[in-house]
Amino acid sequence: MRDELHALNTRREVLPAAMQTPIAWVIMAELYLAHVEGRNSCVKHVQLACEAPETTVLRYLNLLVDDGWVIRTASKSDKRVVELEATEAAIERIEAWAYRRAGEIYSLIRPVHLDGPARSKGGGLANAFSFLDEARAP
Repeated sequence: MRDELHALNTRREVLPAAMQTPIAWVIMAELYLAHVEGRNSCVKHVQLACEAPETTVLRYLNLLVDDGWVIRTASKSDKRVVELEATEAAIERIEAWAYRRAGEIYSLIRPVHLDGPARSKGGGLANAFSFLDEARAP
């Protein structure tokens, strides 16, 4: 439970206030995943991800667009569809949060699970977090 509170504080420290409410966070997570996966996202996808009423999602989308975290454009193939994408600034903030969060999780599990035989054999968790060791190397 302490780690969950720590995760919330990390999100508050790294991400702008506009992305910290649960609905805004789900919107940004959906748009970040669309960016990473190289796919388009639209208002309907975001609404389904949020599991919230359409008017609520639209209200949060308007705030995120106004604050410069989301770009909204009409679909070229279907004018009824509004496509959404996270701005570069939003992507950078989310990646900064994700990297910091990965480091926090790594520091929690390393003393317990990674310093023994699994690490010496190159076991699963050691490999999963090896990018953090490489980034910290001089």
